Amino acid sequence: MTTTWPGATTASQNPDSRVRRIGVWATMAYLFLVFSRVIELLPAQLRLALATAAVASLAALLTGGFRRALSTGAGRMLTAFSVWLVLSTPWSFWRGGSLALLRDQWLKCFLCFVMVGGLLEGYRECRQAAYGIAAGTVTNAVLCLRSADSLFAGRLSSQGGMSGNPNDLAQLLLLGLPFLFFIAFTEKRRPVRRLAATAAAALVLLVVVATGSRGNMVAIAAVAAVVFCQVRLSQKLAALAAAVALVAALAALLPEGLRQRYLSVFDKGIRVQQQDQFADSGSIDGRYEVLLESLRMTWEHPLLGVGPGVFPAAAAKQSEKRGERPMWRETHNTYTQISSEAGLPALCFYLAALTWCLRRCWKIHRFGRRLLPSPEIPNLAHCVMLSLIVLATTSLFSCVAYMWFLPVLAGLTVAILRCAEAEASQAAGSELVQAAPQPGAFPDPGLHPLAG
Repeated sequence: MTTTWPGATTASQNPDSRVRRIGVWATMAYLFLVFSRVIELLPAQLRLALATAAVASLAALLTGGFRRALSTGAGRMLTAFSVWLVLSTPWSFWRGGSLALLRDQWLKCFLCFVMVGGLLEGYRECRQAAYGIAAGTVTNAVLCLRSADSLFAGRLSSQGGMSGNPNDLAQLLLLGLPFLFFIAFTEKRRPVRRLAATAAAALVLLVVVATGSRGNMVAIAAVAAVVFCQVRLSQKLAALAAAVALVAALAALLPEGLRQRYLSVFDKGIRVQQQDQFADSGSIDGRYEVLLESLRMTWEHPLLGVGPGVFPAAAAKQSEKRGERPMWRETHNTYTQISSEAGLPALCFYLAALTWCLRRCWKIHRFGRRLLPSPEIPNLAHCVMLSLIVLATTSLFSCVAYMWFLPVLAGLTVAILRCAEAEASQAAGSELVQAAPQPGAFPDPGLHPLAG
């Protein structure tokens, strides 16, 4: 039976359903391309990612996807974030650079949210999106292993593009890893597919460890802590035993350089020795100085910042005024990147969108098992929640404010929420949907006795 959500029509009843389906398949192709980074290996003239995004965006425009996506809490917050970036641009330290960032980067990323959140309908399409992300993640890991001879400071990476930086590669792989676990834990009737997903997840974890990214290890610890708190006592003991065995195996099998790099988090003396060996001198100290500079700029320009995307240029100018050597480095922190470049209001909008998505995914996972007839939707929401936790944690060590990570995950959250409300509306005696005034409130406190 085809599910619906309040105020919507089914695909078979919608005269634009064929256009929407074309947009859905274009969205699936786009998700695979950006997570696999295959586009970096193809000739630039093909512009496959741009072509698929254009098709999906047009389909969303013609079928009302813009309205469906932007009417949600995440849509309103991301729209407000975009508007504030535009307002900050006229007062930018370098208006041309800020305009280029809005035109060439953020506009496309914002359309990712509309594509995913406005076009996907029903669990089947959300599941297909999860499979597309998982396939892209595995493809990216395999491509990096094939180019294992190309190392950056002794760390595994790809040959250029986003995957050419070990930290960016690890972050991208970790964002897609929960979708592999989703396949592994939901394909109970297909043991071959389940085994393949488990093996692929182990491969992705191996590549992440081989990148030597210390910040992404913090993200793995954060996700592990969240999952540990959610499982039963017997599962906690098994998880602890598995974690100890895994750490011991990695300590024995990792190359000396990578092992010293991870130990440098706890021992400054080891860090100095490791940095000399891997030409990473002053990495942590340099990032700390840039972080302080971004906080100073936030203090001096709290409302509009120095301009979207131009922190390195503004920081270099400030260093020259103080008679210091210009750093020309990014903030290496998404949150101070936003606050220093676009002001504290922009940071509030970004955090509101991230929090809205985390809260909705958590509630669907927690209460959906009681309100929905099957556990697949809560499991998928849990998968997206883990990916959001990865994003929130790795953002402490990377600059991804204007990239597609949050728009894509926010779009998936909106699509899963709409799917959950559709399923709940069909469940007998669903008080939640009857009391909800509009989509996007599943399940807010006060609307259902289980949400207290």
